[in-house]
Amino acid sequence: TGSCSHLIHKETDTQILVDIGAYQGDRETKRKNKEPFNFVVDDIDYLVVTHAHNDHVGALDKLISEGFVGTILWSKDTQKLAKLMVVDALKIKYNKKFDDELPEDWDNLADFMKERYRKENFKKPFTAAREEILEHISTNSKEINLREPFPLPDTDITVEFFNQSHIKGSTSVRFEWDNEITANERCSIIFSGDVGVTFEDNPFAADFNGVNDPWTKSNHIVIESTYGDKTREEKFKSEKNRLQDLRDIMIRAKSDKHLLIVPVFALDRLQRVLLD
Repeated sequence: TGSCSHLIHKETDTQILVDIGAYQGDRETKRKNKEPFNFVVDDIDYLVVTHAHNDHVGALDKLISEGFVGTILWSKDTQKLAKLMVVDALKIKYNKKFDDELPEDWDNLADFMKERYRKENFKKPFTAAREEILEHISTNSKEINLREPFPLPDTDITVEFFNQSHIKGSTSVRFEWDNEITANERCSIIFSGDVGVTFEDNPFAADFNGVNDPWTKSNHIVIESTYGDKTREEKFKSEKNRLQDLRDIMIRAKSDKHLLIVPVFALDRLQRVLLD
């Protein structure tokens, strides 16, 4: 996790980031979120976001707080979701700064949390950071239409978004630029983003994700591989089978009078479980 690719177009000195994700996982992995970026923030001209999951957009607040003044390019739905995701992640980060204040009596935790948000030493810095991020998103971002190449000003680079059925608004991104070696042929590279699975019998696919757009020809492809070594069980390739499996678990829990806990931590997955 923590997706972020750094591109440099030397001819025009244009620098682009593809995604700016937060690291997720064990404590050692999360420590990477506090490490300095391995690029100069002031030099970044564009941030291109494939989708609004935390591991692709969760470090946007850090990027902005460290001086990013470039333009954010994303789909319309990704922009809407990113506003919610980034602010929510920011709230969690500020909460962790005050974890040493947590009460020993966990029965009073809800009241404690309400009181915390009223404290000026929490509320002021959190509010200031939130407003800074939302202001940047409102003034320094552009919604890119799918399948319409968008030229970056003062460069020969075009950016094109392709729909992917991962979450609502998710895309793959294709960059194209002039090739000085073969003047008649432009170079291109595709960043897959997270590619979802489209089921024909999924009743919510059209509303949540749509269908995968086929990529056009490209010289290079960079593919997300966080789960590349896992094989999806055959029964879960069918929406009908997946729902039957969930139904069986719920019936068994009710029959045994057990409490059923479903850990759902990701945007879109929560909505799907609720609709199931």
